[in-house]
Amino acid sequence: MQNKPMGDAVQQSRLHHQLMPLSIRSETRFNKNILKKLEARGHEVQSELKGNNGVVQAIRKHPDWLEAVSDSRKSGAPDGY
Repeated sequence: MQNKPMGDAVQQSRLHHQLMPLSIRSETRFNKNILKKLEARGHEVQSELKGNNGVVQAIRKHPDWLEAVSDSRKSGAPDGY
């Protein structure tokens, strides 16, 4: 997610590619055009992901401060000191 604010990158929709069985599941809001292109390349796109899959917490060190972002999928907030 280069050149995006860290909060936007953490909140982006996600997909999960399963090796066995070979299939892709995505969040409801995942870009449908990307899923169609993956299907055209032979990937099997199955049902949408249920629940919170791949929750992310991110920290970026700036010269004089730390930036923390919490994934809204876990209904939490950044925590630390």
